[in-house]
Amino acid sequence: MKSKRIVKELTEGVLLGVMILGTLIVSVKINAATNPEDTLLKAEYIGYCEDIGSRYSICPELLEAIIEEESDGDADAVGSAGEIGLMQVYPKYHMERAERLGIYSLFNPRDNILAGADYLSELFEEYQDMGTVLMVYNGTADAAGLGEKGKYTDYAEKIMERTEQLEEVHKKTASDNSLARTDAAGHK
Repeated sequence: MKSKRIVKELTEGVLLGVMILGTLIVSVKINAATNPEDTLLKAEYIGYCEDIGSRYSICPELLEAIIEEESDGDADAVGSAGEIGLMQVYPKYHMERAERLGIYSLFNPRDNILAGADYLSELFEEYQDMGTVLMVYNGTADAAGLGEKGKYTDYAEKIMERTEQLEEVHKKTASDNSLARTDAAGHK
């Protein structure tokens, strides 16, 4: 009888601990979304965004905003349709890209950001409009048609807004050319 009571108390204690931990995690995520100075991204990932963003002339804060939205900074994230990693890259659509870039695993944070940035660069060449690029990246049907009308999805609007917040936090402007800075549209 006493052992059942102890097991019950331990079980209740563990459940309470899990609930408290879950609440803390949710509050940290909410705070990061509402406080632009906070990010859930590891410094390592931010460094990759700076390096790779410079290489592709893509605003590193754009890459960071996409990572926050796509995976919450979880390099091991797997989406419901098979998207992988920080930037939720679809392996079946980007095998040639991965081969060309020498990428062996989309779970590798640097390689995942590299694949995502390479794809974004290609999209900027084709569409030249940040909102349209983000909608295509996110798989929005008729993204080009919507973009021509200046109509952007909530996803695109959210990424653009977060990019601007992160640029303000990092005290960067469109005229800062120290890292091959890009304009607010994410490209030169």
